[in-house]
Amino acid sequence: RCSFEGNAELKSQAGTAWEGARNFTLATGAPAVSRVNPYDGSENIEEEQAFILTLDGNVDPASVEKGAYFLVEGLPERIPAKVVAPALREEVLRSVRRSYYGEEREEKDPDPAVVIQPARPLPALKKVQLVWGKGIRSANGVVSQREQLFAFKVRGPFAATLNCTRENADAPCL
Repeated sequence: RCSFEGNAELKSQAGTAWEGARNFTLATGAPAVSRVNPYDGSENIEEEQAFILTLDGNVDPASVEKGAYFLVEGLPERIPAKVVAPALREEVLRSVRRSYYGEEREEKDPDPAVVIQPARPLPALKKVQLVWGKGIRSANGVVSQREQLFAFKVRGPFAATLNCTRENADAPCL
C-alpha cells in the first residue's frame, strides 16, 4: 500500500493552483499465482507432489500455510498446504531447471516462487483442487481478497505385472 499527499504549493506551468484531491492511496495488489508446476489440469500428480507456485510478488510464508489448502474429491475436510524447507525448495527448483534446460543453471529465478506440498499424502486416482486462498499476505502486508483454484488428478497406485511363460509346470520361464 502506498499513500501520498500532493504539495499545497504545486502549480501548473501556467501558474494556476492545483485543484481537486490531494491525498492518494494505491495498492500494488496481493500475491497471486502466475504459473503452477505441475501445470493446471495435470492428471498424473504424485501423492506427495511438490507444487511450484510462481508468484507476481514476494509472499509471507506463514500466511501461505494458513491460506493455501487442498480439496480432495470425496473428502469432507481440507488438507492443509505446507511450505517446504529451504533446502528442499532449492532441490525441487534445481530439478525443474534441469528438466527444462537439460543442464544445471546457477542463476536465480526471475520471479518469486514458493514450493508447497499437501500436509499428508493425497489419495490415488482422486481429483484435487489446490486453493490459493483469501488472506495470503505479501511480504509487505497486502492481503489477497480472492481465491485462485488449480485442478489436478492423482496418479493411480503403483502396479507391476510379472508374466512367466513355461512349456510345462517344472520348466523355467522362457
